Amino acid sequence: MPEVVEPTPEPLKSGEEDEQVIVSRDAKAYEFVESQWRERGVGQLRVLQPARDEHDAAAKGRTRIVMRQQKTGRLLINSFVWHSMPLNKKDKALYFSAIAATPAPAMFCARFKSLDDCTAVFEEMQRAKDQAPSESEDKKGIPAESDSTSGEVKSVADNKTSESEANGQDAEVVVV
Repeated sequence: MPEVVEPTPEPLKSGEEDEQVIVSRDAKAYEFVESQWRERGVGQLRVLQPARDEHDAAAKGRTRIVMRQQKTGRLLINSFVWHSMPLNKKDKALYFSAIAATPAPAMFCARFKSLDDCTAVFEEMQRAKDQAPSESEDKKGIPAESDSTSGEVKSVADNKTSESEANGQDAEVVVV
């Protein structure tokens, strides 16, 4: 009788292989839906940064938060951290906005077992917010230009819009 050899399953790729875990803590996630908090699941809330590549300027400041269901691995939260992201801490709970299934941000709450866990995640998310590009730098994917005389950062889109409005034309932003 021939010997039966079962194939070894290949590990599934999660998309997090090229990222560095900054902080990871157990939490229970809630989403604010239809004027009430609804439980999303229990798992580890992780703050991830891309592995630093000195030649990859696009990876700079692109920190994200990821939370997967503890036993199934189902994705609960997956969102980039942005500069003006609402972020508040109260007791052992962390309240923040994140991009979920809809294009508009949704409000989330992550409840932690201890105040220390909540504080650790809050501090890393706050640091990621401070390092994230501001809206003027990241406006519609157009890089910011620095005005050398005033040191003010302006978006290329802002410059084109103000020139068009000054000429009495409708503003149009062209992305190359």
